[in-house]
Amino acid sequence: MTRKHKHNVNMPRVIDHDNMQPLLDALQEELCYQPRRSAPMPQPEDWHQQLVWLEFPTGEAALDGLTTLALIGRNYKETAALDGKEGFLAQGLEGKVRVQKPLFSALMNLRDILPKGRGRIVTR
Repeated sequence: MTRKHKHNVNMPRVIDHDNMQPLLDALQEELCYQPRRSAPMPQPEDWHQQLVWLEFPTGEAALDGLTTLALIGRNYKETAALDGKEGFLAQGLEGKVRVQKPLFSALMNLRDILPKGRGRIVTR
């Protein structure tokens, strides 16, 4: 199930490496991410600023200090057991971390830090 947002963005309920490219493409069209002096600041009501859950196996947060900081930072976080529906390449006893953050940040973490099969974004 998807829902339409401003700028015709289809927002999947779960975003992973396989379906994130259309959202990354839509981000490139947003004026606030254009390299110019007059670019507006992102606003809390923008589709890419909505709060989402970035989920990943606990081991990803234990790689090193900078990775932990990039993935979790000061955002609200919680730990949970893996339920098997995540599609992660992980052992059940590893558990997962859920971090609430803006969609833009979650997409950048998924694209740049988390390997395929080791992360997803839950939008609702």
